[in-house]
This record gives sequence, structure tokens and C-alpha cells, in this order.
Amino acid sequence: DWSICHVFAALAHLAAAAVCGMLLLLSVDPVGASGNRLAVAYGLFLLIGWTSNFIVGVGSRMLPGLIGAGATPLLSPVAAGAVFALLNGGIAAAAASAIAGETAAFRWSCAAPFAAAALFAAALAQRVHTLSRTQRA
Repeated sequence: DWSICHVFAALAHLAAAAVCGMLLLLSVDPVGASGNRLAVAYGLFLLIGWTSNFIVGVGSRMLPGLIGAGATPLLSPVAAGAVFALLNGGIAAAAASAIAGETAAFRWSCAAPFAAAALFAAALAQRVHTLSRTQRA
């Protein structure tokens, strides 16, 4: 079940953010270059990794019922796997490239979570459009 995978990934991102936060608190100078890069990774893990995974995980499970589609999954198994891989792989790559100071890799890796968000939004928009069309008929 991809919804549960997203919830566990959210918890993993939260743990990674906690590690980054502890490093910033205890050993890394937050004003220096390494501190700035670690702060970017902290933000990625917490704001994008933790939050987005919970939104996608819970949304995939709840939205079909809320918009009147019953138990029909929001995403196909292939699309759900693609969203999971793009979201979590992109966040991990962006955090790693931020810590390493690799600007070009950071920019390219940020495209993967954006693509995951676009796939999720497109599936949701398609479901809402289909629902509104059937209710008019």
C-alpha cells in the first residue's frame, strides 16, 4: 500500500530533519557555509519530505471518499509508485547535493519532487473533473 509507504517515508524524513537539527545545534556552525547547506537539507527533510509525504499518503487514502469516488484509489499502482519514487528520491538527492554544495545537482534534483506533485495534482484534478461530469449527467 503506497499510502502506508508515504507515512513511513514521512517519519524517515522527520528523523533525518531531527539529525540535521541536532547537528546544527551541537556541532555545526549555523552561520558558516556548511551550516547553511545543512540548514537547507533540514528544511528539505522537514518541510518537503515530512509534510508532502503525509499529504500524499493521507490524501491518497482519504480523498477518493471525500470527493465521492468511494473506494476507488486516486492513483494507479504504477502512478503511485512513480509519485513515491520521484518525491522521496528527489528529496534525498536534493538534500545530499545541498550538503555537498553541488548547485547544478541540487537544481536538477529539485525537479523530481515537483514532478511528483504535478502527477498527484493531475490525478486529483482528473478525478474531480470526472466526478463533476458525472454529476451533471
